[in-house]
Amino acid sequence: LQGASLTDEDLAEILGAMPNLERLTLRGQSGVLDDVLQVLARSDRLEVLALIEMSGVSRSTLAALAEVGGLRALDIRNCGQLAREDFEALIQLNKLVVLKL
Repeated sequence: LQGASLTDEDLAEILGAMPNLERLTLRGQSGVLDDVLQVLARSDRLEVLALIEMSGVSRSTLAALAEVGGLRALDIRNCGQLAREDFEALIQLNKLVVLKL
């Protein structure tokens, strides 16, 4: 989804109704993260996630993503100011084989 006019709650509801989702790309969705991350953290099938140009991505975002155990590829390009220590939570993603920063 790029530039869609959806709230965090709207998108969380949509994603919650898609338990078999394997790939998701969100680009430039300001204000969309908290509720969506809660849904994604419960996903058993999500393997590829791209959060591109998402200014709300932070240390807590990466910590929440660490709960997505099946994640194999993560793209977080152009997502604001993340420091080295912010990425420590991603160590838990033992299936992760692709990381784009």
